[in-house]
Amino acid sequence: MNRSKSHTPLLAPSTETHPITKDAVSSAFLCSGCKRIPCSDKAISAVLLPLLALWSASCGKNYDRAELIAECKQDYKEVYQLNLVGTSVKRFFKLNASNRSDLWRAGSRAGIPEGQFLHAEYLRKVTGSKSDRERATKLYLKAAEQGNPLAIVRYAYSQFSGIGTPVSLEESRQWLSKLYQEDDPIGICDLGAHHLWRDKNSGDKMLGIKYLEEALEKGSGWAGYFLGLAYEDGSGVAKDVRKAAEYNQQASKMGNRNASRRLAAFFEEGIGVVTDLNKSREYVALAADQGNGEMAHLLAVRYERGGYGLPKDPRMALQWCLTAATVLDHPAAMRSLGARYDEGRGVEKNLEQAFQWYQKAADRGEVQAIFNLAHYYLEGKGTRKHPKRAIDLFNQAIDKDFAPAMNSLGVIHIEGNHGDRNLGKARELWERGAKLGDENCRHNLLMLGRM
Repeated sequence: MNRSKSHTPLLAPSTETHPITKDAVSSAFLCSGCKRIPCSDKAISAVLLPLLALWSASCGKNYDRAELIAECKQDYKEVYQLNLVGTSVKRFFKLNASNRSDLWRAGSRAGIPEGQFLHAEYLRKVTGSKSDRERATKLYLKAAEQGNPLAIVRYAYSQFSGIGTPVSLEESRQWLSKLYQEDDPIGICDLGAHHLWRDKNSGDKMLGIKYLEEALEKGSGWAGYFLGLAYEDGSGVAKDVRKAAEYNQQASKMGNRNASRRLAAFFEEGIGVVTDLNKSREYVALAADQGNGEMAHLLAVRYERGGYGLPKDPRMALQWCLTAATVLDHPAAMRSLGARYDEGRGVEKNLEQAFQWYQKAADRGEVQAIFNLAHYYLEGKGTRKHPKRAIDLFNQAIDKDFAPAMNSLGVIHIEGNHGDRNLGKARELWERGAKLGDENCRHNLLMLGRM
């Protein structure tokens, strides 16, 4: 596994633009048999997904029940395998939503459990609004009541997290116990995680380890990753970083993206293994290929700057940034893409696009994006001026101890352009930012002392 050379991300949108016709899209990007974009297919155009969505909406299809069942079962089988090993499921739905979502919706309406699950996953992973997540939970329950294993796992997690349903750890455990009785490895793995980490009051950690070991034997890559976490932290077992590395290596070979990400850190820092920067680089690339958004964004940064055994390659940097932001929904990559549009770096300068990507990242809590968005509202860049909204966003960033926001809001209080001048508040903010090491806050404190 030699990942030190420049390599194209499997799912990075192409930066080249060509005329796209319906026939060209169909022949170049869709499987002729099932009209499905394989999870590991070649790079796709950044404009392809919205075009496919429009095309799909304009040429819907009527399905008979036998066809619906067969098609939904086919997609469900692939998604089950991705869930089992821990390769990105979101990637599958992002790439196939435009030409398969009508099928999933039809299957759901027909009461087919696989269709209900697939449509619920689409609502949660692609559209993602609060109301859609709540609708997804209801669909998970409908499919779970028909015995669908992945729907049971998702609904059990919804009961743990309180997404669309009241929190109930006991009912969550009961749903997963049904899958244990049916010998389902994904359910057994989640039952192990439930005992180890979710149910802090009545969970049985030793039993959790037992379930994870069983699930790993049955092919669960997540079980290997969770066992690695347990040995790394000493949860239910004696702490043993060597065993943690071994379990992560086993899970990584099965396709688990988080295990590969963890191994990148292990080999960089010498945790449970001998430090090996070449292997660390290999695992960064492998995790990105498996759909880990954090590692995809890290590859973008490394190609942008060069180093770590990679050449400086702006084209590859942009493609990995696009993959991490548009396909894997990684917040830092969304913010980076916003910065590219702000600066015209690798893409045409477009402040409206920059604003939209900063907004998406900020919605996911990315603090630098929150700060950037505040300045866009303050200055009227890519949107209309809205000083009150800007101040609210600066305060959100300050709540996350982001010192540059303390500096900016301090300046607003000094200038008094958007409210009463308040030297005391400015001093308070700059003192706080200075303690966090912000040089601008330190400089402004000195200047304030001379006033």
